[in-house]
Amino acid sequence: PDSNSVVVITSFTIEAWVNSLNPATGVDQAVVAKRRPEGGTMFALRVTQGKASLGLNDNQINFLVASASSQDIQPNRWYHLAATYDGKTARIYINEALKASADVQLQFKASTFPVTIGREDIPNDPRSFLGLIDEVRVWGRALGPEEIRLNMWLGLTGQESDLRGYWNFDAGTATDLTKFHNHGALAG
Repeated sequence: PDSNSVVVITSFTIEAWVNSLNPATGVDQAVVAKRRPEGGTMFALRVTQGKASLGLNDNQINFLVASASSQDIQPNRWYHLAATYDGKTARIYINEALKASADVQLQFKASTFPVTIGREDIPNDPRSFLGLIDEVRVWGRALGPEEIRLNMWLGLTGQESDLRGYWNFDAGTATDLTKFHNHGALAG
């Protein structure tokens, strides 16, 4: 799914429910990602070695914030992941609990590459997610902890303020329920 509506430049939130078959693998498993115009990943919410992480790259700085414990994500269990970036601080939440934060200032450039769900759009290195993904949301601002706590249990309408993309997969399709209609295609 892609359009200018999901081009995040200064701040954003990515949310998704995930159920990983093998979260302990040493391979980065992309939940939601977007590629930079220069190549490589602009942002990626991932599961790696039992941890949740957010990778950020603006072509000058390559940055990673990750939860501390390799036991944070267990196989065959559902977890709500949220990653936020407010222009100064990157944060990772698992089941509404803040697991990691770090200060970093990046200068993202607009990218016309698509937002991908379940893999990264990198040739010969897709970093595919091994498991199930549901209720993917991309917001045009960094949500606060209370908003993350409340939203994780809500089915959204797609009309919420600052919501740039929402794929609930209820109909077995990658239909974006926001006004931006960033529909995708299911594969794999």
